[in-house]
Amino acid sequence: MSATRSIRRRTFVQAAAAAAVAAPWVVSSTALGKAGAMPASERIGLAFIGPGGRGTELVREFCARGDVQPLAVADVRVEVRQRVGKIIEELMAARANRPGYRGVDTYIDFRDVLQRSDVDGVVLAAPEHWRPLMCIMAAKAGKDVFSEKPFALTIGEAKAMVEAIRRYGRIFQHGTQRRSNNEWRLRDSCEMVRNGRIGKVTHAVVSVGPSPRPDVPEYSFQHNPPPREVFDWDLWLGPAPWRPCVHRGPVPGWQQFRDFGLASVGNWGAHVLDMAQWALGKDAEGPVEILPPGADGEHLTIRYADGVKIVCPRTPGDSAETVVYGTAGQKIIFGVSPEKVKEKFDPTPIGPNEIRLYRPKNNDHNGNWLECMRTRKPTICNEEVAYRSGSLCILITIMDRLQRPLKYDPVKAEFPGDEEANRLLDTPKRAPWTLY
Repeated sequence: MSATRSIRRRTFVQAAAAAAVAAPWVVSSTALGKAGAMPASERIGLAFIGPGGRGTELVREFCARGDVQPLAVADVRVEVRQRVGKIIEELMAARANRPGYRGVDTYIDFRDVLQRSDVDGVVLAAPEHWRPLMCIMAAKAGKDVFSEKPFALTIGEAKAMVEAIRRYGRIFQHGTQRRSNNEWRLRDSCEMVRNGRIGKVTHAVVSVGPSPRPDVPEYSFQHNPPPREVFDWDLWLGPAPWRPCVHRGPVPGWQQFRDFGLASVGNWGAHVLDMAQWALGKDAEGPVEILPPGADGEHLTIRYADGVKIVCPRTPGDSAETVVYGTAGQKIIFGVSPEKVKEKFDPTPIGPNEIRLYRPKNNDHNGNWLECMRTRKPTICNEEVAYRSGSLCILITIMDRLQRPLKYDPVKAEFPGDEEANRLLDTPKRAPWTLY
């Protein structure tokens, strides 16, 4: 147990003892760890930042765990703060069998959450343009981080995130949960590929949707932003370029615009490209070349130093298909109909001396992060894994903008001798959001 947690435990026990003298019924058996419950002093204190759609799902998932103590919610929208705060209090009341539960604070500004010493980790589900800076600031504040995908919008952001997580010794988990839950027997299929059941791997085929487009809003219908306590427009924009408030809330479809998201490339692409990386054994390396359609076949192609490729047919919207091909067969990894691709592989079970991939306890992605927060061991989707898979999404968007072959140095994270492409490796951040 860390010194910080030991201090917290002593503080809690002292407070509980004092409360028991004054009013013994105040401290519940659940808080003290009786009836099989984890005592409050040993639970991990979490805060939820930007819990919209997917973020609300994460709130429900984490609050269902007895080893978690939800402490705070931060969002620039009053509707979200109130709704999610109420959800947490209802879930905690049911969990503790104590109607009228209170104990969750709500904030407009996430920086107020980061100042709290009782928050051990933050769950980031804010818009994509915000997550890198939030992650860096949380790491600097001593918080472990669970962040939704995609990892970052630029290579510069991604590099800075990895550096901050490692510099401050934080535990990071990326929201590519299919590695943990083994959906479609993903892990089992990747193990078969890694152990030569389709021969020597030659390439993967990963269908990917469109890249984000430039934001060209209609500014003729400008509105004055709502009051800050209702919706903080300036804070929602954060590091993105300033623009007038044209709606009473976030930019509609923000994920589809280059300043705010990676569109389908970062939505489902973050998952399927990550699955290909795992199957190909590329978690610690990046590609050396990105080729547009027609340069090396019909589709956009990502090539690694050993010649292995990821071929990316493009789809009009989100897509979730990954297949790996080898010299002796092919294996569906995720989302492809057997009628579309006929599998061929050696069905021999994986032996005890063959490659075994990371297996979280109970296939529990969220639990893996919490366990690693205690052990300080790397998670299944740690910052290196997230950086490598996330880089593929970013490189595809750069290719889509330039539409020409690109040579890439995955060690230096740059396009050698290509000034035009290198200018797209990062974007300026609006003051004061310049942390790196």
